[in-house]
Amino acid sequence: MTPPPHGSGWTIETLKEHWETIHERDQNALRLQAVEYERRLDALNNEHARIAKAQATYVSYSVLATVISICIAVAAIYYRH
Repeated sequence: MTPPPHGSGWTIETLKEHWETIHERDQNALRLQAVEYERRLDALNNEHARIAKAQATYVSYSVLATVISICIAVAAIYYRH
């Protein structure tokens, strides 16, 4: 509902109706926003789980460096004899 033209005045009923219209519109907007936030959070949670699963298959740099150091040390001992 649009407000009455300037000079025509408001009545209690038109103010109430106008406020209820605005309130209902705002409540609908908040519900839509909540649904969208829930959808986005769900997508983020799924993405986090996917990334965590993928990272579980990776070898960290520190582990790789340790394995290479051990291999070099074993090769040095092996080829020394």
